[in-house]
Amino acid sequence: GRNSSKAGELSIWATGWDRIENIQWRILHGELDGYHAQKIFMMLGTNNLDINTDEEIVRGIRETVCLMAGKQPQAQLYVVRILPRRDREDRLRSLNDRLERALADLPRVQVIDLSEALTGKDGKIREELFSDGLHPNHEGYRIIAGHLKRFLNKKSKEQIARNSVMLEEMIYLPEEKNFG
Repeated sequence: GRNSSKAGELSIWATGWDRIENIQWRILHGELDGYHAQKIFMMLGTNNLDINTDEEIVRGIRETVCLMAGKQPQAQLYVVRILPRRDREDRLRSLNDRLERALADLPRVQVIDLSEALTGKDGKIREELFSDGLHPNHEGYRIIAGHLKRFLNKKSKEQIARNSVMLEEMIYLPEEKNFG
């Protein structure tokens, strides 16, 4: 399902369960038309882990970032490394390192790593921050929001607070919150 929210000048666009190719289709079919974003945060790739190789995922994310930059050339793009998942921490560490290298030469693209905040000293996910080993729970999203807010300007932070926009609703819509 898709969730869209506007808070003054802050627009939030979130689609749960999409794979990279679904996001590319949306971009190519006008999903970003009419917007002139200053900053775009992307979290993608986790839903491709069961069906694609690491090389395909890295290539797909890079292609998506390039498509996004083409549609929103004025925007600063932030790509969040794929969040750690139970029993896939090692694969994701390696995949994310490859991803960061693959995006290093792109202008206006910054990679954000939240792994350290969500994993313990042993490199495994902090189970208390996840509802099922994949999706962060309320506390996990609170931690993620704290890290992402550092990249927003003061006005955007105030808009989020004033409109009570929850990060977990922007990124992951549990089934009972899915409206379409």
